[in-house]
Amino acid sequence: MISPFARKKELVSAPTALAAIAIAAHLAGCHSGPYVAPAPLKSTAMPSNLALKPWDTTQINMSFPSGMALVGLNQVFVALGNLGPNFSPNGPGLLVALTPNTGATTVIDLAGSTSPAEHACSQAGAVKADSGKLYVACTGSFAAMTGPGRAVVEVDAATLAVTHLVPVPANFLPDAVAVTPDKIWLGNSAGHNLLSVDRHTFALVDGADPNNPLNVPRTDQTNSYISALEVFNGDLFALCGSSTGEIGASGAI
Repeated sequence: MISPFARKKELVSAPTALAAIAIAAHLAGCHSGPYVAPAPLKSTAMPSNLALKPWDTTQINMSFPSGMALVGLNQVFVALGNLGPNFSPNGPGLLVALTPNTGATTVIDLAGSTSPAEHACSQAGAVKADSGKLYVACTGSFAAMTGPGRAVVEVDAATLAVTHLVPVPANFLPDAVAVTPDKIWLGNSAGHNLLSVDRHTFALVDGADPNNPLNVPRTDQTNSYISALEVFNGDLFALCGSSTGEIGASGAI
């Protein structure tokens, strides 16, 4: 015979056990597979008009998206060339932080908004992400290879703040970037040479001496430039935009 006390305990325990099973099942469902990012919108418009901060407001700028990097599972950073109608810079280089599933955007001014800093970075192009930082190559103007705007910029992906900006030497138009734990590598879109920046001191290192450039070996001696850079297995690979379309590798990373 079951005592009244035991019967009461049995009645109380049954719903408690069912609730525990239900909670366990819910938790198991939450962790039953890998995280799946929300579906992105089919398209998202980039900033336009005054949002591009044009230097000459009588001209209509083109955002001219030129590079993209993914940070985390649901944030994309897009570099904007920000060019005027004659395809020359008419505003600072910009980086747009985009949440693909909502279309929310935040514009980051890579040069700063106070003159003359507003010209420190123009025509933002290649961008790479590494260890919570973004590195953007600012090409500047092809018409003024010794003018301002040519630089590499570091941005903190969490705060969306510019943390470092390093100008590059004359006649070097950075339009390719690669990142290692210790260096930021830049490729010249006006030649076949490379340049590196120390990630800790932000000083120019390899190829900084114009009398001793760090050239990428190639057989095509004319019209060659660095169109892309990648790091793989401890080597830096440079894609030469020439008639032969060569890839050169350097161990100096």
